[in-house]
Amino acid sequence: MNFTLIGWLHTLACTYSLLAGARLLWGAKGGVAHRQAGRRYVYAMTFASLSALGIYQIGSFNIFHVLALCTLFSLALAWFSARRRLPRRHWLRVHLSAIVFSYYQLIGGLINELFSRVPGLIGKSNLLGLTQAVTLVVFLMMLSYFWGATTAPSLQTRGSPQ
Repeated sequence: MNFTLIGWLHTLACTYSLLAGARLLWGAKGGVAHRQAGRRYVYAMTFASLSALGIYQIGSFNIFHVLALCTLFSLALAWFSARRRLPRRHWLRVHLSAIVFSYYQLIGGLINELFSRVPGLIGKSNLLGLTQAVTLVVFLMMLSYFWGATTAPSLQTRGSPQ
């Protein structure tokens, strides 16, 4: 296994992003702590994606580089929608969808790395496909849960007039 400095930095950024993203997705939303943790997550994911663009173990620009570009777009969309509250009526849904997508990309990358580096998993393409499919279903379920949590009645605070 040949790791370069950029490979190690990429791995560290991804590991930090996994932990920070989990805290964001399952922690309390809104407020200063959420914004600070979100900022750190976006910075770490941006670094992870940019460093992925510099890794060429396969030899040239490939699908993993395209996925890194998709993740960068998703992070920019999440950041912009939260900062500008745009689009007006649906900014929160756009923000949550983009963040959940970026985290799914991260988990998908982890699954691919495991199946390409862990001796017992190498070459198990059927199990890889099943694992990716189950992961996608879980993230789609998370997305539907978060979308349901962004409806007007669920965003009202207790004691506010209805």
